[in-house]
Amino acid sequence: MEYLFLVKKVLTPLFYPLTVVVVLLIVTLFLLMRRKPSRAARWTLVAALLILIVASYGFFARGPIGYLEGQYPAVADPSPYIGKVRYIVVLGGGANDDPSLPPGSRLSREALGRLFEGIRLHRSLPGSRLIVSGGAYFDEAKEGDIMAQTALHMGVQNQDLIRETRSLDTEDQARLLKPILGGEPFFLVTSALHMPRSVLAFRMVGLNPVPAPADHVIKLKKRYHPRDYFPDPYYLLNAERAVHESLGILWLKVKGLFPR
Repeated sequence: MEYLFLVKKVLTPLFYPLTVVVVLLIVTLFLLMRRKPSRAARWTLVAALLILIVASYGFFARGPIGYLEGQYPAVADPSPYIGKVRYIVVLGGGANDDPSLPPGSRLSREALGRLFEGIRLHRSLPGSRLIVSGGAYFDEAKEGDIMAQTALHMGVQNQDLIRETRSLDTEDQARLLKPILGGEPFFLVTSALHMPRSVLAFRMVGLNPVPAPADHVIKLKKRYHPRDYFPDPYYLLNAERAVHESLGILWLKVKGLFPR
């Protein structure tokens, strides 16, 4: 496993909202335990509380999350692409290593949403092939294999499936799929939050993706539920994902300034 890959996996969570909140609370506790508590303890406590509130309420989280998700519209009608797109690439979104579970239960919610959309597009495009992409980080099970098993259970024919199981991240997926995709257009299916970074990574290696986002966080609401006025761990998780994607985009842009 590459050293740089491990460094990214260790450093990135340090910037997640919940991590920052915990660090600020630890600092606050340290400052309060001193013989003469400083005023700084008030500020670190206030900062931790504000970050937690902003990240946990949908009213605030919708802004940055909506910005990332709104860059590419969903493909509601794939019929104009019949005869023009041969491949649908579905990027892995997390899988569990427990072999006692059925394939669909081993995939994360994000991965299931992506795979469902990929299969929908595949069935709408006669003669197309479905590419499932994803290796293994620290587990033995590979996402591409688990997605392929799930797709087979959902009626996709084995001859229409292509598995890519060596990639560790989005950059790897783009690089490893380039020999298959060449320069022709293809549907790129991933979570709407992940789409801006994915499109950037695939275009940087000379590929021609047609974005087909899935697994949207922000959805149109005609009415608010009383639950919407309370903090929600769902938005805290997605605020983390938004930070993760923003850091990933920044990383790709910095790398682009210093090509090998």
